[in-house]
Amino acid sequence: MVVESKDVFEVRSSVAYNAYQLLPISSKQYLTSTTYLETAVGHDYRMMQPYWVKRSALKVEGNKI
Repeated sequence: MVVESKDVFEVRSSVAYNAYQLLPISSKQYLTSTTYLETAVGHDYRMMQPYWVKRSALKVEGNKI
């Protein structure tokens, strides 16, 4: 299971999974080493699909801009 990757332009992206390691619950795409965009999701396990998706603003390692 891929948790973090780096493309040919040295841009990192990471994915966090739920407690069952089955579905992704958040992903981050780093623009620089400390600045990233984050997308989080909540899942409906009966339907095996997301029931909410939240795209956050630009963040700098824990601080919202």
